Amino acid sequence: MHILLYQSELVRIENSPIHPERIKAAKIECLKVSSEISNLFDWKIKNVPRPYWCQNLTPWLTSCLSILINSCFILQDGQTEPTNQTYELLVKNYFESSKNCILGSFLGIYIKNLYDLKRIAFLKYCNNISALSLMLPYCSAPNDYYPWIVPKYSSYAKFLCCFSSNHTSIDINEYLFIASPHSSEDTKLDEPIGNPLP
Repeated sequence: MHILLYQSELVRIENSPIHPERIKAAKIECLKVSSEISNLFDWKIKNVPRPYWCQNLTPWLTSCLSILINSCFILQDGQTEPTNQTYELLVKNYFESSKNCILGSFLGIYIKNLYDLKRIAFLKYCNNISALSLMLPYCSAPNDYYPWIVPKYSSYAKFLCCFSSNHTSIDINEYLFIASPHSSEDTKLDEPIGNPLP
């Protein structure tokens, strides 16, 4: 299993908008595959002897961890902290698997940066009901109000000089191609932003 987020319908481009239903379907599929990868990785940690573990994990784990970071911010009722067990399990198993790998600590820092970026956007909009309501057409689940952070390219490391140019915008106004927060009042919620389904 391999997830190619930069080729998915999670990446929104202003000149080529995607219908919200297709984005929802892509989110659901990515969550399903990421959960399966996390479970398979957990099975490996528990059942495969350490000498047989493969250390070449970075490419497919970054996409999986990225999806699971996004899922942390789909808060369940009563949940106040953005986290989930599948994400925590995969991170724990990843660090267990990469103890003797130089890239292990690098990926750990990278994933923490992605999580922190997502958390900043979450905190910016968590009390902005009007902005969150504009995201309703894109929600794959209740409380999935925030744009997902996904790479624009095959990895988050295409341009080492500027980390933010490597991923899609997670700012709601930028995600919806709204010039300013005031112009969001003109957007009609009964007309999803994007092309109709084919």
